Amino acid sequence: MADLSGPNASPSRPAPPGHERGRTAAAGGGWGAFLFPTGPRRELVRWIALLLMAFDHWAAWTAPGDLWLRLPGRVVYPIFALFMGASLARGFPVRRYVRRLIPFALVAQLGFVVFFWPTYAGRPVLLYWNILFALLLGALAWDALRRRAWIELGAVFLLAPFVDYGVAGVLAVVLSARLAEAKPGAPPLERLANGAALFAVWLALNVQPGRTPAELALTFGAWLTVPLLWLLARLPLGLPRGPWWVPYAYYPAHFVVLYILRLALGR
Repeated sequence: MADLSGPNASPSRPAPPGHERGRTAAAGGGWGAFLFPTGPRRELVRWIALLLMAFDHWAAWTAPGDLWLRLPGRVVYPIFALFMGASLARGFPVRRYVRRLIPFALVAQLGFVVFFWPTYAGRPVLLYWNILFALLLGALAWDALRRRAWIELGAVFLLAPFVDYGVAGVLAVVLSARLAEAKPGAPPLERLANGAALFAVWLALNVQPGRTPAELALTFGAWLTVPLLWLLARLPLGLPRGPWWVPYAYYPAHFVVLYILRLALGR
């Protein structure tokens, strides 16, 4: 869901979320081997994350207290943030990406509000913006940080509490980009610090007021991203690239499908 076109990509055909044209940044040497997959394997990881996202949204509505059903979905946002970070590290123009993604984010917000009405994660759903807005703010935060535009950066973090995953979600994108742009020859301590900071932010992704200790245990599920990506990096599996717009359209469309299922089941 979260990926940008590469710096050499044609402006008329944006690369799809989770797809990368060319090679990913070195990503701190060994990190890049599985945290930032390329080619058909990247496409496979992207669709695994998209399907897990739909399953998690269904579980959030039908069985919000079932921790085992909610656990697989904890890997979704870390994967999206890693893929966006790899693209940001390659230098694709952020504002061009934002302009292309905003329409999908706005349409998806309608579905998000209808499906989860009246509250989501303990607060009014109208004050909770979907995951695409979290990724957009992450990209804008990275852009502002690179340009040292401190006022813009401050504005991004003022908006961050209103998006899915909040400040931690925005930081996850920024730190993913930082890890992805690390050169192979970077000091090991620097690479370790980047990775540790990212994993700490993953732990904070699901920390929200009012959650029970059992629900807070879900935060550790984000770390399952590492063994999942490590395993997929060693399997001879992949998917071909489809039309660029399909993953973007999938996000709002999956809310429609889930809502129809909800009506059909009479819930």
